[in-house]
Amino acid sequence: MDRSKYFRAMVILIKRDLTISPKEKDFFLRIGQILQFSADFCQETIHNLLKNPYIDEKPPVFSNINMAKIFLKDGIKIAFSDKNLHQKEYNWLQKVARANHISDEWLLGQLHDFLNDPQKKKSKTLEIEKYYQKYQEISKSKQEK
Repeated sequence: MDRSKYFRAMVILIKRDLTISPKEKDFFLRIGQILQFSADFCQETIHNLLKNPYIDEKPPVFSNINMAKIFLKDGIKIAFSDKNLHQKEYNWLQKVARANHISDEWLLGQLHDFLNDPQKKKSKTLEIEKYYQKYQEISKSKQEK
């Protein structure tokens, strides 16, 4: 369920400023691959995103706070991929944080950390990618036992 919630929430975030930058598109397609959505589905979603009025924009409530924080950290990175955090993007991230009982202070702290760490700005690695790599390692380890 969390992977679908993450994917949908990212769709809404990318749609917020009514433009899809090439970097946002690249990140989105990579997220789809990480979360094991078909490439065709992801391409169609991003292609029709700005025209689709039927996307449920209710903030997702993730199964745990760690997954919500993973989404928010990635959301900050993707929102800034066009070098500008739009107010509507920040408002969406704030709604997701609040729906998952994460304080505004934590979100602002993450934003501050991102803006003041050149490595975070340059890095193309997403938190969801790290999470799924760790998950796959644990699953593999359990299967070997």
